[in-house]
Amino acid sequence: MNYSTRLLSSIALWMASMAFFMFSTPLRPVQALSFTSATRSFTQTQQTRLSPLFALSSNDMQDFQNKLVCPETDCTPSTKPYPNFEADRTKSKRKLQMRKREWIERSTAYYSTIMRNESRRARGQIKSNTLESHRSNFVMAKKLYFARNKIKSGSLSQAEIIYRKLIDELMEDDDEECDHAQLAISTLLLALLLQRKQNITETRQVFDRFFSIIYRNIHEKESECTCSAKVFQAYALFEMKQGNVKKSYMLAKTAVRMDNELHPLLRWKQFRDAELAMNN
Repeated sequence: MNYSTRLLSSIALWMASMAFFMFSTPLRPVQALSFTSATRSFTQTQQTRLSPLFALSSNDMQDFQNKLVCPETDCTPSTKPYPNFEADRTKSKRKLQMRKREWIERSTAYYSTIMRNESRRARGQIKSNTLESHRSNFVMAKKLYFARNKIKSGSLSQAEIIYRKLIDELMEDDDEECDHAQLAISTLLLALLLQRKQNITETRQVFDRFFSIIYRNIHEKESECTCSAKVFQAYALFEMKQGNVKKSYMLAKTAVRMDNELHPLLRWKQFRDAELAMNN
């Protein structure tokens, strides 16, 4: 038997062995693996003839499909409600409106306090009650309250900018009510802020600027104004701290002339001593 005959016999024997192995494997019901869209389920099954190495039982195939569809999660539909964006927007608007209303109420209350509105109204120093005056007072109140919040947060330089800009705007208007009441309060607040920053030179410049503005009103009209009187009182105390006794005493007398309720100021020891020094 030559080499070719032996080779053909070996091939035929190998093919017979493989045929016997394949046909001797029993038929087993299995579920074919199929991938469908999200709207379809794994429903397609078929009988297939597989070798023992690759054959999967129906239970194994079902577990494998479940893991593919819902890995490590529950396949039950979620009961968590969807967010209501419209309700959230409405709630945010209400919070914003509430904060805005609180800001307005606080700013107007602060403005009424520092402007001494109750005392000035009782003395007849608040005369105009027009829509334009209300608008002007409201704008003024918001700016002053905003500057106050800047001071509370430590932003002294920003508060100074607000006061200076406000004073410049008031300088352009003619205030016929209570001898520059708004200008007086703005000047007082700026001067106190500059003293807090220990800026002596600019503090005196602010006081002198206000004094030069209303100098004519003091000597010609002899008008009464609690707001301007407070500025002169602060000016007198400032000069007293700087050792300018005579100037301080004259400023204190001016403050008392503009608001008689400040008369106890002249009874303070430093002003009594200044009066004795001037008379001797």
